[in-house]
Amino acid sequence: MVGVEGVSIMGIVCMRIVRFMGLGLLNVVVMGGDVMPLSEPFEILELADGQTIRLKVANFEWGETVIHPRYAGAPAEKRIPVLRLYVPADLKPRGPPYWDLTSKTLQAQLKPLLEELKATGKEFTITAHGTGPSKRFSLRFE
Repeated sequence: MVGVEGVSIMGIVCMRIVRFMGLGLLNVVVMGGDVMPLSEPFEILELADGQTIRLKVANFEWGETVIHPRYAGAPAEKRIPVLRLYVPADLKPRGPPYWDLTSKTLQAQLKPLLEELKATGKEFTITAHGTGPSKRFSLRFE
């Protein structure tokens, strides 16, 4: 089932296309205007240097959240983009059925592949390289 609703954010009218399947919300696409905040809880994917994770994309959602950086000279709060990847239960048996990706470089790597990964169910592996702001990621497809 697909539902369409209009919402107003700071006077900007956005259209949200909401797809429901089975147990609930699976995808929200924002067309025009601001990106919508994602609902909590957040499941931030944090990989240490050299750590890998195997995933499949059952669905995905783009949004944003507000963080409160603690480094010297940081703003009190900062809005960041988030890519929420919904994954099958066998790849994430505990917690919400998704991972939230906050790395802009990882988001950029995945963005052109998301529709195909969702359609094919192809498994892939993300590997972290480095630490902190210079951390980068490699993708390997099964």
